[in-house]
Amino acid sequence: MLQQQAALKARMSKVKHKIAVISGKGGVGKSTVAVNIAAVFVKTGYEVGILDADVHGPSVPRLLGLAGQQVKVGPPGAFPVLGPLNMKVVSMDFFMPGEKTPS
Repeated sequence: MLQQQAALKARMSKVKHKIAVISGKGGVGKSTVAVNIAAVFVKTGYEVGILDADVHGPSVPRLLGLAGQQVKVGPPGAFPVLGPLNMKVVSMDFFMPGEKTPS
């Protein structure tokens, strides 16, 4: 477990800026805000990735036209889905077997 945490810390240290979009309430537009922020940064020349960790209603893939995609997994870890404008996307939706899972 400590080795996995060290590997994660090393990989995340390569990400220069991290922005969290959070709220204590559902349905307030967090995914929409996150996608729009990401799009603005991509269009201004930044390399951008989105992590959609919402297990109850991950909507980032739908907002980006990536519904039905799957993350590729290999020895170094998971590889993000390439989205619009080369945006890298990882979402809980990519790991769920069905569109309505979980409900």
